[in-house]
Amino acid sequence: MTGELLSLVVTVRPAEPVTVPAHLGKAVYTLLLHWLEEADPVLARRWHDTDGPKPFTCSSLVGGKRTGQNTRTLVPDQSYWFRLTSLDMEVSTVLQNYLAAPPAEVDLEGVLLPVESLTTDPAVHPWAGASSYQEIAAPYLLARDSAPPPADAGVCCAGGLPT
Repeated sequence: MTGELLSLVVTVRPAEPVTVPAHLGKAVYTLLLHWLEEADPVLARRWHDTDGPKPFTCSSLVGGKRTGQNTRTLVPDQSYWFRLTSLDMEVSTVLQNYLAAPPAEVDLEGVLLPVESLTTDPAVHPWAGASSYQEIAAPYLLARDSAPPPADAGVCCAGGLPT
């Protein structure tokens, strides 16, 4: 599934038990910027240097047993995931390229985690998806092949009420 609007879910599974920081959102953000840098350094620099809202979001790693206030343990018999979303065609294209050729592993805070899968298919993961602005807007817009409204519908004469 392709689209300018993406929700890419990356599923990882450690090869051995590992302790990681409890909050890895910044590490996932760093990973996304790294992916953008590999694909298009100018694009990566633009979004890194821009103040304010960005056309993407990064979740933290989901899952794992809390082992302390600021750590959690990941074990090999369980999968974990994070999500990258994009509202921008250029960023979405980079993510789609990774979907087509997934990396073997991702580096989150210096911890290498083997990648099990990447998906934008909501049938595979409920937080995944792909769409376009047009698809989202279509139910709220007039169909292109429908008849236009009558020429005098709602037209006022000289500022008065419709005739």
